[in-house]
Amino acid sequence: RFTHQADLRDPDPSPLAADPDWAVTVRNRDGASSIVRIDLRTGGEAVLAGPSIDEVYDRPRIAPDGQRVAYARHREGPEAAWRLVVRDLASGQESEIAPPAGSTVSSPAWSPDGRTLYAVVGEGGFIDLWAFAVDGGETIRLTRTQGAALSPVATPDGQALFYLSLESEGPDVRRFALTP
Repeated sequence: RFTHQADLRDPDPSPLAADPDWAVTVRNRDGASSIVRIDLRTGGEAVLAGPSIDEVYDRPRIAPDGQRVAYARHREGPEAAWRLVVRDLASGQESEIAPPAGSTVSSPAWSPDGRTLYAVVGEGGFIDLWAFAVDGGETIRLTRTQGAALSPVATPDGQALFYLSLESEGPDVRRFALTP
């Protein structure tokens, strides 16, 4: 056990073999949401984003190079929506990636090269997987399901995605081949 009564959920451990002793996670405490970095040796904490009652954070994921973290964030206000955020861990600088108009986004997952974020997008009553270029390039819908495509994870070689497919008989694990 690394922490005690820390109100943490959805951790993502460091992908770095040379620096494996930390993770990022969501903290929800007293109505406030934040993204926290946890030292897995000592249980020490560093707040990366928040805490805020006007913003809700979800599913932080560390980039393969360990330099950035991506997460979903919802802000209050006239343009309230879930958006993808990429935060540079050294500078704290954030860039926001908006989903297609009128949609919502969740569950980011990095490509092995760190140039693409895969995420679940809800749009027009459908829940599918999309690919977002981190540098602001093209956004591409990857699936068209009747149920839902959830929880994407890229294979280590970047050639495919595994995801959960919600079908009428229940969830199935599916593999989606990625083409260059």
